[in-house]
Amino acid sequence: MFIPAGNGHDVIKDSDLPTNEAGFIKIDDFGNVKFDDDTYAKNIYAIGDISALEGADWRAKQGHIAEVMARNLAYNIQEKDKGGNSFKGYSEHINILCVMDTGDGASFIYRDAKKAYMIPMPIIGHWLKKGWGAYFRLSKLGRIPRIPGM
Repeated sequence: MFIPAGNGHDVIKDSDLPTNEAGFIKIDDFGNVKFDDDTYAKNIYAIGDISALEGADWRAKQGHIAEVMARNLAYNIQEKDKGGNSFKGYSEHINILCVMDTGDGASFIYRDAKKAYMIPMPIIGHWLKKGWGAYFRLSKLGRIPRIPGM
């Protein structure tokens, strides 16, 4: 799936929700919708592809961020209902983790707020990428167990 970084959905752009210049909903680190006057509406949240991620210019919307946002928001709503204030944010999870397959090899690429590196993986990288794809599909379908923390 490709989500254009510079063009939010028309439904969001035509709403009264606060958006950034690209048309994505402004949020804080915890998924609360953040209005231009720095106020927050009670119980209005946005996560995943419709939300505007804060952070470095290289940040990217990747599937693992949407999963972290969903898990953390469910926790945060429960925490708020209990009267607590120990909320979990998404920003510490922003990174780029990618294995770029070239057909006859691959490169492992990682970047976060503290480091960035690329490791070439001739020949074996292609097979590792294919193996990861099979693992991801089968684990999401519940046919094999997920690796803890993934």
